[in-house]
Amino acid sequence: MIIGYEKLRLVQDDLKKANIDIIICDEGHRLKSANNKSAQAIRALNTPRRVILSGTPIQNDLGEFFVMVDFVNPGICESYATFKKEFENPIIKSRQPEARKKDKEKGKARSEQLASLTSLFILRRTADILSKYLPPKAVEYVVFCKPTKAQIALYSGLLESSSIRQCISGTDSPTHVLQAITSLKKLCNCPSLIMTKASEGDSSYTNLAPIIDKYSSSITTSGKLAVLDHFLQRLKKETDEKIVLVSNYTQTLDILQDLLNMRGMSFLRLDGSTAKLAFPYKALITSTKRQEYVDRFNRTNREGSFAFLLSSKSGGVGLNLIGASRLILFDTDWNPSVDLQAMARVHRDGQKRQVYIYRFLTTGMMDEKIYQRQITKQGLSDSFMDAKANSSGNSFSLSELRDLFTFHENTSCHTHDLLGCTCLGKGEKPIKEELQSDENDLEDELLGFIPASQAIAEIMPPRNNQMNALNDYLHILPQELNESELEELVEDDILNSVMRDTDSDSGHCKISYLFVKYSATPTEDSVD
Repeated sequence: MIIGYEKLRLVQDDLKKANIDIIICDEGHRLKSANNKSAQAIRALNTPRRVILSGTPIQNDLGEFFVMVDFVNPGICESYATFKKEFENPIIKSRQPEARKKDKEKGKARSEQLASLTSLFILRRTADILSKYLPPKAVEYVVFCKPTKAQIALYSGLLESSSIRQCISGTDSPTHVLQAITSLKKLCNCPSLIMTKASEGDSSYTNLAPIIDKYSSSITTSGKLAVLDHFLQRLKKETDEKIVLVSNYTQTLDILQDLLNMRGMSFLRLDGSTAKLAFPYKALITSTKRQEYVDRFNRTNREGSFAFLLSSKSGGVGLNLIGASRLILFDTDWNPSVDLQAMARVHRDGQKRQVYIYRFLTTGMMDEKIYQRQITKQGLSDSFMDAKANSSGNSFSLSELRDLFTFHENTSCHTHDLLGCTCLGKGEKPIKEELQSDENDLEDELLGFIPASQAIAEIMPPRNNQMNALNDYLHILPQELNESELEELVEDDILNSVMRDTDSDSGHCKISYLFVKYSATPTEDSVD
């Protein structure tokens, strides 16, 4: 029997009467909560064998991992309270940069113990097994875009607003904190996205009125949009390639759609509720026919569909968009698996071209903070699912993650600043150095006292310490390199052209920093 999760809940009483020997749960990470109704329905069947198929078994924390482990092998880790005490807490504590030597040793031991225990019933297969059927691995670029003057002024104004001051003080509700974060995320995409609240007279945004008046002529653009506009024009003019544009927000997709229309570029759009076929078409079709439009995009030339606008939440899984060889993540999701799934839409079986993936971030703003958080989550997944040797620690402390509502205006890349990397942005491969210190060895001698240097570690950026995933990237500061140096490091003529485009006010490149990974695999999902 093949059945969906929602339908299974409706017929679970009838299924209890059947003798079902095995249940295989595809996209099993959907069962990550112990209170999940689908998981409860399957447990109620008392099936002796359960199998979970998932490309993203850890999306947020080890609690999700426990739920899936307990689902297929009940009781092997005892209760969640025991699992949290024995495994989750010491492992998370050991991954902080300020962790003491004994905490790191305990966390490492518990991590190895957990990995050994679960390896008895976990079979891991990555996309590498498809490598002989696919083109060379995708090239990934993390593109840090300079914010416009309007963005800087509005972002600073928002941080001074009453709503965000309450968030920083810790007196606001989680709902209001999320709303504030969302407003800052939208401002990273385009200032016009927060105009609605301001024009409606929301008291939290009253201080923005004079800023909006001052920058009214540039309120409809952003650093990312300026880079994207140049990129699309170059791509259309100099190549015969097509592109996928991904966003979390339908309002952002509307702005991207307006940009494509303005430039006379044909596109398809899929945002969950509807699928739109635009320029020169005007049809509006329900999403149930999305495969028809996927096929149309893959089969037609650029005149019929140059771009595919895609909602990451509704269309980021299952689609095969091999008609495009380039994909841009215009904004970033808190959950790295959402972005990884979206990135994998173009690097799939049947792709004939070299694939390029671009992640657009606004320098120093909420975009970059979310990207930093993603790095720590991905490291957590790596350490248990692939036993990667370099994933023993997080790149950022909890205090740095709480720094969400701080704008780092005078930086080319706040992420690189936090790493304390000494590469100077010249594209040299970062070298991980194990910093030797006798301070941890002194803990016992100091009768429990902690050295002052360790006590302040939480407020100091780590110095080339535990760089994790970012070790695999080249770190490039465009304004410090000449044209020939950039061309040698960045094997992408379109991106090189965009990096030569300078801001009319500062004379500097609109791209402030670049991370490049030439061995990128967009996702390790071998199921989807």
